[in-house]
Amino acid sequence: MRLMINIGGLIFAMSAFAYLMAVITGIFSYKKQTLSKWVNIFSSVSAVLITFDMILLIYYQVAHDFHYAYVYEHTSTNLAPAYLVSALWAGQEGSFLLWAVINSWIGFVFLRGLDKRGFKNISAFIGFSVINMSIMVMAILSRPFKTMNYLQVEGLGLNTALQDPWMVVHPPLVFIGYSSMAVLFSIGLCVGPEIEDSCEKLMLRKWALMGWFFLGLGIFTGSI
Repeated sequence: MRLMINIGGLIFAMSAFAYLMAVITGIFSYKKQTLSKWVNIFSSVSAVLITFDMILLIYYQVAHDFHYAYVYEHTSTNLAPAYLVSALWAGQEGSFLLWAVINSWIGFVFLRGLDKRGFKNISAFIGFSVINMSIMVMAILSRPFKTMNYLQVEGLGLNTALQDPWMVVHPPLVFIGYSSMAVLFSIGLCVGPEIEDSCEKLMLRKWALMGWFFLGLGIFTGSI
């Protein structure tokens, strides 16, 4: 007998709550100009939870669990294993979930860098958090774990245009590029147009190169 509780939706909500706690903790750290260790803890918990959620949806796709609307709409039993996985980013719901996962881990790496360099921590973190929370809210509202009213024995399958090896890697590469550019936006909020600090210049250069590389690679793989 299937559980009435939607596990995926519940974990998603827990992840968003954990990140909200990280933001609140970061705001309360503003006067000290030093990010509390709890910001790292809460953001790490959020990233782990939302990653587990993504893995759970992929499992449902591979297991052909057509009880879930997303699995029914984007997979079928005759799909190759690689396309069963890449079906995660075949639709809006799964794409938002993937983007939220990538953004969470990019944010985690960015946050660790802020701690090490004593960068203008709070402003940069809050700037990135606005973007991250927006993506998480869009992902939650899209309801990737929406269930069907009745069980189907076969899914509708994956769009034939997406059944291409390059389309397996194209969306993740683009989302990594987007998230890297979000870091640049966050840094720009607190450094302004004039940058004198060498550490700030180095950090900007690293994230800019990463963003350009992955966006360029994503555009290339999407155009083949």
